[in-house]
Formats: sequence, C-alpha cells, structure tokens
Amino acid sequence: MKIAKKITISSINKIRGGFKDVTKRERVATILGVARSGKTKISDTMGASTCFLGEFKGIDKNGEESVAPLCYLPEPMQSILLAQLQGAPETSGVEFAVDFIVVPDELAILGYTIDSESLIEYTQSDILKSLTSRLKSQQTIEHKK
Repeated sequence: MKIAKKITISSINKIRGGFKDVTKRERVATILGVARSGKTKISDTMGASTCFLGEFKGIDKNGEESVAPLCYLPEPMQSILLAQLQGAPETSGVEFAVDFIVVPDELAILGYTIDSESLIEYTQSDILKSLTSRLKSQQTIEHKK
C-alpha cells in the first residue's frame, strides 16, 4: 500500500489532465475514509476546491491502494461531504465510501463526466428526515382529497 500526500481521482490513477479516450462507462476509483475537517479555496481557474483532512484510502481501477491524510473529491461529493461535516461533532468526523465512474459525454469539456455511487448507506440529517416525513404526510393528505 502506497502512502501518499493526498488522495484524488487523478493521483491514484497516476494521470494528469484527465482520462484519455473514454468510450464506455467504467469505474476508475474508490475513495473511502473519515473526513474530520475541510478547507475551501477559490481560484480563478479551478473555482472552489475543498481539501478534506482526515484518514483516506484510494483504490484505483486495478485495485492498487493508497492512503493519505488529505483528500479532494469532485462535485457533487465535495459539497455533500462538506455539508455533512458542518453538522458533525468535530471529534467524530464523517465516514464515506464512494465509487467514481467515468461516463462518455460529448458535451462535456473533457469528453466525459464523473458519476459517483455511495458504497455505504447515506445517513440523512434529522432535518432532512423531518422534511421528508412532513412531505409524505402532506402528499397522503392531498391524495385523499
């Protein structure tokens, strides 16, 4: 297992400038870990980018593993994890495990997009559970009318 400075989809696949000749849907990385905090920077060229601090493991499409204390994730996982961190106790952090899949897309700048699939059950916040429950109750009432 390689000890790395950071985990990104590019770094664990040892690529620069994106994947070349994406012609089919393919899993390119699994990233899992515990994020304890995140620091967001904004650049003119890349936009907002969040560096998560914690314990992370990246697994490339060939099964090679790397571990690191820093992790960068593509959207929407970056925003989802950042939102969960804001509601989590500082000491516990937020656990996640995600597969990243490249999907050919002629309209995308790089010729592909990246889909993400959670490998562990997503835990909704209490607020989201409450809103979902209220919505279901409201829909039930309206369907009875």
